[in-house]
Amino acid sequence: MSRHFEILFVVITSHIATAQSLPPVDPALTVLVRDLLIEHMPKPLVETHENWDKQRVVTVGVKLHRYWLETQRDLCNDGHWHRLKIGPATQKTR
Repeated sequence: MSRHFEILFVVITSHIATAQSLPPVDPALTVLVRDLLIEHMPKPLVETHENWDKQRVVTVGVKLHRYWLETQRDLCNDGHWHRLKIGPATQKTR
């Protein structure tokens, strides 16, 4: 397995060495490719909802009846709620 990494390392380093001698890229082509990539990206790129809307039943009070106590229960937020949504940039920089 390490032999594969050695070969990959040699290929990448040789590509980096020859990349400096390549002709410059047209800026219009760069803008066109960037716009096409942004247009065809999924929206949103990543979306997670960790522990979102997690609640538990807790005692919030006690009601006194004639001969007994009745506990009053309600739902309360529980834990740390995390929501993450990553999408492509909306502004184009030129």
